[in-house]
This record gives sequence, structure tokens and C-alpha cells, in this order.
Amino acid sequence: MINLLHKSFKAFAIYASILLLASIPIYFLVVDWIWVNEIDEHHLHVKEKIALQLSQSKLDAASLEESLAFLNALNTGIQLTPSARNAVIDSNFEYYKTPQESSIGEEERIRGLKSTFATPNGNFDLVVETSFEEANETFLFIAMVTFFFLIVFVLGLLILQNKLNKQLWQPFYDTLHKLKTFDLTQKKPLAFSPQNIIEFEDLNQSLQLLTQQNISAFQQQKTFIENASHELQTPIALLRSKIDLLRQTEAPSSDLVDAIAKIEPLLSRVSRINKNLLLLAKVDNEQFNSSEKLELSAFISHSLTLFEDYIEAKSISVKTHFVENTSLTTNEFLLETLLHNLISNAIKYSDPNSEIQLETSSNGFSIKNEGHEPLSSEEIFLRFKRSTAAETGSGLGLSIVQEICNKYHWQINYRFENKQHIFAINWT
Repeated sequence: MINLLHKSFKAFAIYASILLLASIPIYFLVVDWIWVNEIDEHHLHVKEKIALQLSQSKLDAASLEESLAFLNALNTGIQLTPSARNAVIDSNFEYYKTPQESSIGEEERIRGLKSTFATPNGNFDLVVETSFEEANETFLFIAMVTFFFLIVFVLGLLILQNKLNKQLWQPFYDTLHKLKTFDLTQKKPLAFSPQNIIEFEDLNQSLQLLTQQNISAFQQQKTFIENASHELQTPIALLRSKIDLLRQTEAPSSDLVDAIAKIEPLLSRVSRINKNLLLLAKVDNEQFNSSEKLELSAFISHSLTLFEDYIEAKSISVKTHFVENTSLTTNEFLLETLLHNLISNAIKYSDPNSEIQLETSSNGFSIKNEGHEPLSSEEIFLRFKRSTAAETGSGLGLSIVQEICNKYHWQINYRFENKQHIFAINWT
């Protein structure tokens, strides 16, 4: 993953780099064209100047020949010789001197002009040549300067963007931080500072309204569950007493006995659901605030003792591995509830003659039981969610475990490895 601002900067930097790097050959072509045109114009000026001087000179044939020989011997890039031809169209040419031929010891580019012109002193052939040595140096300097400004541009863009981003995006990061630390159970809606940026102000107002609505809905849900659970306690108790009275009647009919046998499991399940809903409501309402330092391994051993009959009935073997100093600060009732739900869940969904493993560490513990297929990690902690329709559980056991973990900011994870269901809890 990449930061949004870095991603935008990366795109700008790549675009600027491509643009500036692509400009180097364009600069080269443009400067080369300018140099060629300037040299060609210079050659024409040289031709015109020589033709004018020859037309105005009063030298005799011998002196003229001597002067031409001296001029050609100077090796100035100008060769002027008498010609029997009439004036012809000027022509430009280029060639490269080998390092052996070049005066600079390396390959040299030459641009030249060939021309024949007439003067009162006769016709002359003129060849003017100019080296591109200075042009090559110009190209090199242009490339170096362009590359230098590319680096300055990218670094400047980076520094400028970082400074602007800290100012422009700080309200966004403040909002994001408040969202990350928002806790629905604290009953405190998000509060944002006024912003002078329209988009951020609209975002903050929308989030503030959304959290207020969520808090209100959450409070209504908790109140409903708590009230409903309290109201159900009395009817459940009355039904149990009526069933006991029916059971105590003299010589109850077989139909009555069958009806009682069918009603009791259903009533027990309703009672468990009611108790679990009350427990969830109490956890949500922060009614278990008392905490003390408790030894985890001792509580696990005590919980296993309570389930000995169920373990023996299914011939399940239990293996434990406890490390020393596995104490944690929590509420005793909540820790017992968490362990009871995890252990009962492992026993309930284990095959006969299978194995359950419990392990502790310095920062958590895990419970493993054998299984055939993985459970849905997205739905396993949802309320009233059961693995199969045939199960008689309330569907609240793992939800209660998760709520207890959320209360203490513990991490609970489920995974399926090597044909084993693994629930792991870490508190650091």
C-alpha cells in the first residue's frame, strides 16, 4: 500500500522527469539547427566579404597569386583558388574528420560552403569550413543544466508538497485519528473543530451526524435487550414453577409427561438466551468495572474441573501446556465466563474420542479442538449465529467472548489448521 499523497507526488515526479528528459534531445535538435543556420549565414558573409575585397583590390596577377597562396597556407578553414568556371549555385556540405586528421585528436564534425563567384580580377572557387567543436560543448552544457534543473525541480516539488500537505491535510488526519479512537460504548459523539475547507467541513459534519445516529441506535438496542431480558425473567420463573407443579401431580398421564419433557429443553434454552442477553447488556453498560490480578492457568484448571462429566461422557482427552506467570488484570466473573464459553464450545463441537489442547503464554492463550471443516471467520462471532441448524445452543457464547475481549482491548482470532479449530486470545 502507498500513501495517497505520495502516490500523487510520484505521478507528478514521473511526468516532470519524462518531460524534462525528453526535452534534452529536443534541445539538441533545436540548438543544432540554430548552429547550422548560423554557420551557413557566417559562410555567406565570409563569401560576400572576400568577393568585395577581391573586386576592390588593385593587385597584379603575381601579387594576387602570392596572396592566395599565403591565405590558403594559413589553414583558417578558407580555401580560395582561381577558377575557369562561371558562377554556380552555393552548396553546403558536412563531413567528419577522423581523430588522426582532426587537430583536437578526436572525431570532428565539419560544416562547409562551396561557391564560385566572379570578380573583375577573374572567377574564384571558395571553400569555407567551420568546426562544430563549440557546438558540441554547447550541447553538453545544455544537457547538464537541464539535468541539474530536473533534480532541483523534483526536490523542490517534494519539499513544497510536504509543507503544503502538512497544512492542507492536517484536518483530514485529525478526523481520521478521531475515527480510529471512536468507541461506540463510550456514548460520546465525535466532536470536530470548524474547518475553512469546504470538503473537510462537510466530511466532519456528516461523520458527526452518523456517529450520533449510531450511538442513539446502539443505546436503544441495549435498552431494549436489557428491558426485554428483565421482563422475561418473571414469565420464565412462573413457567418453571408451573412445570414443577404439573410434575408433582399424582399419577400424571403419559401425555402430560411427554409434554413436560418437550417443554423443559425449550424453556432451558430460553432461560440461557435470557441470561446471556443480560450479560451482554451488562458488559456493554460497563457494569463489570472491578478488576484484580488473576492467575490464568488456575482458572483454566478450575473450568476444566467443572466440565469433567461432559469430557468423560464424550471420552475426550485434554492436554494442557501452561507457562509460569500467566497472570492478568481483569474481572473474575468475566474471565470465568470467557473460559467457560470457549471450553464448552470446544467440547460441544468435538467428536467422541478426540482431543482438546489448551496452551498459555506470557501474553495470551489458545484452545484447539479437532474438526472437519473451517468455520466462517466473518460470521463466527455474530450474535445468534450457529454453525448448523441442528444445534441447540443460544448462538451467543462466542459473541460474549468477543465482547469481553473488546472490553479489555484483547485480540481474539480464529483459524483452522491441520484439521483443528484454533481460538487464540492475546492481550499485548
